[in-house]
Amino acid sequence: MNSARGAAKKALQEVLDLLKASQKPDSSVQRNVYQKFEELRTHSEFNQCLAYIFANGSRVDNNTRRQAGLILRGNLADSKVYINMPANVRSQVKETILRSIGDSQKQIRKTVGSILATIAALEECDGWQSLLMMLVQNLDNPNSNVQDGAMLVLEALLEDCRADLEKRYPKDMQRIIAKLVTMVVSPVEE
Repeated sequence: MNSARGAAKKALQEVLDLLKASQKPDSSVQRNVYQKFEELRTHSEFNQCLAYIFANGSRVDNNTRRQAGLILRGNLADSKVYINMPANVRSQVKETILRSIGDSQKQIRKTVGSILATIAALEECDGWQSLLMMLVQNLDNPNSNVQDGAMLVLEALLEDCRADLEKRYPKDMQRIIAKLVTMVVSPVEE
């Protein structure tokens, strides 16, 4: 168990080092890092590391976090990468990303929406009913960051997957639209 944990820590640090190196102005370093990202993109562990780095903001600067999220979204947008991930890894990535829905940084919350919309499109929104209801509940959360994060995720989902959502969950979609209309008509004061 300790050797597995040590290997995971080492892999996480290697991905973090690559992300930081990619931000250097040296084009040859960036080219090498990009090549390494391309080699790793199909590895489930790499995508788990990206999700972890993205979701654990207190340990990493926001540019690196956002970059990890955008690379993850790009990797997941390739249906072959996503489909070949073990189901438990896909679930873990979704859960990890969802933890950032109320992040203090708006760009991180937007990236959460983008990643989840990408996953939802690949899954054709199958099994997303509980997530939709959780998002609607979060619209009433007293934390304005959580409210905004839920709104951003719903916006991304509706933009990318509206037809699938309406087909699979028509009653839930009616509730969501009604809730959004209510919020727009009588917005909460900040």
